Amino acid sequence: MSKNITVDSNQSISNVGFSDDSTTIIIQLPILLLSIILAIGYTILILSRPIFRSNKLNWFTINVCLTSAWLCILIFGIQIQQLLNISSRLSCRLQGYLSDMAACQLMYSHCVVAISRLFTIVHANKHFFRSNIYIWICIGCGWLVAFLIALPYLFVDGFACSITTQATFLPYYTLITTLFIPITIVTVCNARIFVFVHQSTRRVHTTGTGYQVSHSRDVFLLKTMIGTFIVFFIGWTPSFVIQMFNKNDSIPRFLDACFQILPSLTILHDVIFLIYMNQPVRSFLKQIIIHRP
Repeated sequence: MSKNITVDSNQSISNVGFSDDSTTIIIQLPILLLSIILAIGYTILILSRPIFRSNKLNWFTINVCLTSAWLCILIFGIQIQQLLNISSRLSCRLQGYLSDMAACQLMYSHCVVAISRLFTIVHANKHFFRSNIYIWICIGCGWLVAFLIALPYLFVDGFACSITTQATFLPYYTLITTLFIPITIVTVCNARIFVFVHQSTRRVHTTGTGYQVSHSRDVFLLKTMIGTFIVFFIGWTPSFVIQMFNKNDSIPRFLDACFQILPSLTILHDVIFLIYMNQPVRSFLKQIIIHRP
């Protein structure tokens, strides 16, 4: 009985840990740690500087960075457990729930930006859609959706549990809710926004300069988020699908190792990309580096 529990526990960590190769884990650990430091550092910088904090659009990038840091911390902890061959105090269901919720929230944080900017641009004459309250409502709804979507992992065995006890419907449910639905939302919203902006620019100057400037900032944020969304999707989909359907043994070992490292690299890329694309933050950091004694 005790032996079975130990085996199931180790199997859980192996499933959630994304890799059975210690070399692959050692490569991922510094990448994850750097992502955590950059994401938290960016958040602290935005919150500590009133000029950055006053830009409402920065709250969306903070949301993405904090979620990225949370997901990296989860993966980092799981990888350490696997590397040291220690079992987790958390149940396999709770591990699966936290992992899926973090991945879900990172995907839906991009949906939040797309939906928020859609209403802000299309209904630019309504002050509510440009208010801080609306931004916080959108971000809060994104977290609530992620919390609710991941709930099945608390009630049935998922990818973090023993293969023999996993619910067969869960991989398909996760694939639809964590990948397909966010892709559809982001694609539809962004397509509607770009069509609207394109039609607006063809009209004779009837909207005024103020709206033009606001549209430019919103569209720039959308383009940035589309970039991070595409990179995250490409980097996570192979490993995500392999893990959900337990197909690690069906592909070459070297290719599997590459797929395991790719998610960590995509998170690091997205965090660096968000920092770089924030021009005021980039200028501030450049000024600090240049004037450093």
